[in-house]
Amino acid sequence: MSRLDDISFMKRALREARKGIGSVSPNPPVGAIIVKNHKILSVAHHASFGGPHAEVRALKKIRSLAKGATLYVTLEPCSTHGKTPPCTQAILKSGIQRIVIGTSDPNPIHRNRGIKILKRRGVHVEVGLLEEEAQDLIRGFRKWIAKKLPFCTVKAAMSLDGKIATSQGDSQWITGFEARRFGYRLRGESDAVMVGIRTIMKDNPSLSSHHFKIRDPLRVIVDSHAKISLDSKVVRLSPEKTILAVTPKASPTKVKQLRSRGVRIIQTPSDLGRVHLKFLFQKLAKIGISSILVEGGGTLSSSVFEKKLADEIFFFYAPLLMGGEKAPTSFDGRGFLKIRQALKIVHVSHQKIGRDLLIQGDVEYQ
Repeated sequence: MSRLDDISFMKRALREARKGIGSVSPNPPVGAIIVKNHKILSVAHHASFGGPHAEVRALKKIRSLAKGATLYVTLEPCSTHGKTPPCTQAILKSGIQRIVIGTSDPNPIHRNRGIKILKRRGVHVEVGLLEEEAQDLIRGFRKWIAKKLPFCTVKAAMSLDGKIATSQGDSQWITGFEARRFGYRLRGESDAVMVGIRTIMKDNPSLSSHHFKIRDPLRVIVDSHAKISLDSKVVRLSPEKTILAVTPKASPTKVKQLRSRGVRIIQTPSDLGRVHLKFLFQKLAKIGISSILVEGGGTLSSSVFEKKLADEIFFFYAPLLMGGEKAPTSFDGRGFLKIRQALKIVHVSHQKIGRDLLIQGDVEYQ
């Protein structure tokens, strides 16, 4: 197999892996391709948490035909018993002759273990093909494993002058349908969507992925004093998918009422009277949430940035100028006194979404 062939097949495996985003968390998305005599025999991805992994699904489709073939897989095959048997066992049993791996497992407990097992048993193993793309695919999983925190994306829709609402709070709709649809897809690809209580009280959103063919995320509401209405959409329509983060100042009676309706309550220590965000993120990671989409207003977003919890931004700019010195922006709070203190956005990309412009980038902290 030529290098160009290897790259082409790995690209196909990466595309296949992306089909699992939003369905397999907290597991990472993985894609697998089995090739023999330059022909693709089988294509599969990890489709659901607790279900068979990509390699096993690909092997089951062709059974004995896998003998002597090459397996392309985006992530190092697992080597331990979890919810499913180890993939290394299935690979060895199948007679796969060569395996090309995008990147090793970031979990220090498992890293390179599967690779060593396969090599010891005579399988020709190559690691690191399109490694940057393979690592980018699992960066949420990597942060969750390494730092015990969810990967955090901050999304905002604003006018060209940076306003997320008018001075009177009108914000529906700043961006066009295409941008909103893109935003719903981001929700569906995240384990949880997070907003502050002001957003709930002002807009009463359902925070669903609006019938995309992927799961609805959990809803995390940051509400220090449990002000949320029992008639709000998230409580009334999806209490079992709603998590309310409160401080010890929250009314015990209100908390009991919310719990009785099925809402999960996470009480954090008080951080200057507000929910302790780092504590909250750590708690969310412990229950298996590896990715969060923050859609709150400028106050919540600025707190997430200030606590160094945000990893990337998706900022949608509409061709509007709204003005108003009291109109809210996507980054309120204290702000920075010096330009040199400002957060840097790196690996910036942009694209046109309908009439609007999307700026995407990673947050770099000093």
